[in-house]
Order: sequence, then structure tokens, then C-alpha cells
Amino acid sequence: MKLVASVILGSVGFFGVAYLMLTILPCLDLTCLYSTLLSRIAWFLVHASASLAYSVYQGVVRQLHYLVVSYNSGEVKTWTHGILTDWPERR
Repeated sequence: MKLVASVILGSVGFFGVAYLMLTILPCLDLTCLYSTLLSRIAWFLVHASASLAYSVYQGVVRQLHYLVVSYNSGEVKTWTHGILTDWPERR
């Protein structure tokens, strides 16, 4: 009985991992020919989370920039200050 359970558990685990890999594979390579029913959902989840992570990163960098660069009345005193002042608008 234990042997049958072990064989079934092993085969279900193997095919579960294979299904998971086939689900994630189109997210990594857009020209992948293999996909599952959940591949489109996984693609949207991966890209939405990457977009959210980038937005959070950009917000943190912008806040750090405003903390480091002091605000003055618009006059740029040095070349480096001009680069740091114009950086958020160039992105």
C-alpha cells in the first residue's frame, strides 16, 4: 500500500512541476510554443507585479532625490546641481 501511494505521489508531483513550468515558460520567453490555460493569467500577474515594483522603485528614488537635492529659487549654481535638478523631468 505504501509503495502505491509513493508512486502516485511521485507521479502527481512530477506532473504538477511540469505543469507549473509550462505555465511560467511563456512569461520568460514570448516565442514559447508551449502554454497552459493559466499561462495568460500568470503573464498578467508577472507583468503587473513587475510594473508595481518599478513604480515603487521610481517613487523611492524620486523621494531620495528630493531629500538630497536642495530646492532653490531656480538658479543652478554648478554643473552637477543642474544634472541632479533636471534628472526627474528627463525620466
